[in-house]
Amino acid sequence: MRRTPFWFQTLVLFSLMRTLAVLIAISALLPGCNGDNTGPSDSDFAVFRDPTSSFTTTDVRDIDDEIVRFIPADNTMLWTPTNLLFDNWPVSGNFLGPNRSFEVRFGTVSGQRRAYFTEVGPGTICDLAVTGNTLQLNPTTTLPPQ
Repeated sequence: MRRTPFWFQTLVLFSLMRTLAVLIAISALLPGCNGDNTGPSDSDFAVFRDPTSSFTTTDVRDIDDEIVRFIPADNTMLWTPTNLLFDNWPVSGNFLGPNRSFEVRFGTVSGQRRAYFTEVGPGTICDLAVTGNTLQLNPTTTLPPQ
């Protein structure tokens, strides 16, 4: 039986190690492939300020206390229950949407300040829902709690 020369074994091992190193380097450059990219960081989110106090938050609640966050850099809204992103949600101060049709208003529940997703006109809290990949906005008659 003929043995494989040592130099050949070394060459094959070196080639395998080099290929593995290249694959690791490529996977580190691809978003989400190395397990480190978990989505937006806290510093990416819009910060909303209560004009009547020093309270600030990135969490905006709907009528069911479901939380959304906004990423001004790319005009997206993050639906936190499932981490879905929705386009065309610019932020301008406490106003939301391309026509500023919605506003973040503040209220208090059990002594804790909260931000709410409301309609500009009546100031009522909206009911947000996601079905599949579709965002639904429904009006309510409920004002933010005082």
